[in-house]
Amino acid sequence: MFYLSFLHLKRQFYDHSHYALDITGPLMVLTQKVTSLAFSIRDGEELSKENSPPATPLQKRYAISSLPSPLPFCSYVFQFQSMLAGPLVFYKDYEQFIVQKVESPSPLKPVVKKVLLSVVVAVMFLKLGPEFR
Repeated sequence: MFYLSFLHLKRQFYDHSHYALDITGPLMVLTQKVTSLAFSIRDGEELSKENSPPATPLQKRYAISSLPSPLPFCSYVFQFQSMLAGPLVFYKDYEQFIVQKVESPSPLKPVVKKVLLSVVVAVMFLKLGPEFR
């Protein structure tokens, strides 16, 4: 959070005259992910205690009982689909999506179709290309 604040202040004071694409967008999404994961882990710790305070339904739903190992953590934090622009996806939802067993369709038909189309376009280019020079 300190680094993100530093980058925002740096941009505000030194790059205020023009727009420049910088790291703050993805870093804000990363900060949201890490913060939501920390709160989910804390909620999981609190719910496991005997005298825990009452929790909201969302806290119960997103509570995480144990720390994720490094590979699932990095997979969640650097997930390509939401790294650049969001939206924030909670770790439980991400884990449920990754773990679910879904049979993927065979890619054979689309691949064959694209290869045949590329061969047809290549032949057209070779035959018609010299006439349009």
